[in-house]
Amino acid sequence: MAAVRDRLHVLVVGAGVGGLAAARGLAARGHRVTVLERAPALTRVGGHLGVQSNAVLALRALGASAAVEEGGVPVERFEIASWRGRRLAWWSPGALGREMSAPNVTVPRHLLLTALRDAALTHRDATELVFGAEVREIATVDDGTGVTVRTADGRSFTGDLVVGADGVRSAVRRLAGLPGTPRTAGYLTWRGVAAARPPATGPHTARHYLGRGRTFGHWPLPDGRTYWVATRLRPEPALGAAPAGPPDPADLPPRVRDLVAATPADDLLHTAVDTVEGCDTWHTGRVVLLGDAAHAMEPVTGQGGAQALLDALALATALAGVGAADGPARLGAALADYAATRRGPARKVAEEARGLGGLHHLDNPVAVRVRDTVLRCTPHSVWQRRAALRLDERELLAAAAPAGRGTAPEAARR
Repeated sequence: MAAVRDRLHVLVVGAGVGGLAAARGLAARGHRVTVLERAPALTRVGGHLGVQSNAVLALRALGASAAVEEGGVPVERFEIASWRGRRLAWWSPGALGREMSAPNVTVPRHLLLTALRDAALTHRDATELVFGAEVREIATVDDGTGVTVRTADGRSFTGDLVVGADGVRSAVRRLAGLPGTPRTAGYLTWRGVAAARPPATGPHTARHYLGRGRTFGHWPLPDGRTYWVATRLRPEPALGAAPAGPPDPADLPPRVRDLVAATPADDLLHTAVDTVEGCDTWHTGRVVLLGDAAHAMEPVTGQGGAQALLDALALATALAGVGAADGPARLGAALADYAATRRGPARKVAEEARGLGGLHHLDNPVAVRVRDTVLRCTPHSVWQRRAALRLDERELLAAAAPAGRGTAPEAARR
């Protein structure tokens, strides 16, 4: 670890899952971190998240898992069903969680962000959160020894490295001249929280209905509530455009229409689904990307947050021995190691998500029947294997877990 007097000063742009995780990981390894967030505060907006076992292990390695594990509802069983409710496939996240000694839970997004923020601020002498800071310019210091970020309100922040964790429309990616273009996934999404449980569904069961160009998924929450997500193909894709109002009942499976109707308007979000394509280079000079800024993916696998957490761990691990006095060559080599570790695995997850997004939103009735038949005929053991952690994630989690915390390494050796 770099000595305190020689630590890096890292400017993290974005206080989402990836940015706060990076702040915690870097501060825990001796670096100084300033997080720049354009929003005025860490708000409660953002719905809920499925935190799968690999994400829980990453949170443990960051020392930020306790509130998430305690505040989430475990998902024991995940089912895929036809639009009318016939089961097509299932697997057990609960069994995988027991194998990995880490549960699969559903939590409010703000709970996860608060846990990461609190973990980062345990290093109060090394971590600063600055809100209302919209990044407008990134410039290398004249002698090449640092980098300066300027915000819309005229403030300047100078450090040794800028981390772009600012999402699909990353200002850091654009200002640094790194490749990557936002694109629409071709469908719209609605998210809501209902104070009820779907009919004929256990308290620890999640279910995903597949229709013609439409899907509907629901996950258990505390106190008998339910988190749900509805999607449908958009007739004329337009980047960033969002639907207005609640979903049309005709776009919902018959079994859950009452559930959606019971959702308060204040608990309803509607957004477009956009991803990033062509981001083949993740760093240049003193700038590096992570999370959605590098590989925003369709949400069908529930892995967007987990992959951002793994990015943050890999970056903190790569920079563990780098100091401010080491110069650009040493820093560049560490950033290259980080990118080499994470680019391939994240791309695979993003490609899988894109393929599943297309499969889930098939609109041709013949193709839909074929899809449902293939899903129904696929053995349960195949689905269970697909849900298992990848070896590269286990190795990363084992390497990143802090000394004295055996959970992640022990799970990774299984």
